[in-house]
Amino acid sequence: MLAELGEPEARQVTGVEEWLVFRASGCTLRLRCVADDGEVLRVASWSVSYEAGPATLREAADPLGLWPACAPDEVAARSELPLIRRAVRVPGVPPRSCTAAIRGGRIRRLALFDEEPDWL
Repeated sequence: MLAELGEPEARQVTGVEEWLVFRASGCTLRLRCVADDGEVLRVASWSVSYEAGPATLREAADPLGLWPACAPDEVAARSELPLIRRAVRVPGVPPRSCTAAIRGGRIRRLALFDEEPDWL
C-alpha cells in the first residue's frame, strides 16, 4: 500500500491500532489499521475528506473502486439527510458500512468501515 501512496504525512500508533494520514490534491485519506493476531496490519476503516466535494455518491465512490457496490446513486444537494448510508456487499464477506457526509450540498467525506451496518 505504501508503494502507491508514499509515506504518510502523519502516523500514530495506539495499542493494536495504527492511524495513517495521506494528503493528495483536493483530499485527505485517513486509514485505521489494526493488527490481526497481533502481527499483520489490515485496514479496518478509512475515510476520504474532500475540499471541493463531489456532487453525487457515484462521483465520490467510483474513483475509490466502490461503485456500483454502494449504489444506488444519490445527488448530495437533494439528500434529505446530512448523511448517505449504504451497505457495501462483496461476495463472501459480510456487508460493510459506507457513509457519505454532506455539507453545503456536496459530499465532503466518504468512509468505509469493516462493520456490518447497524441500520439494516
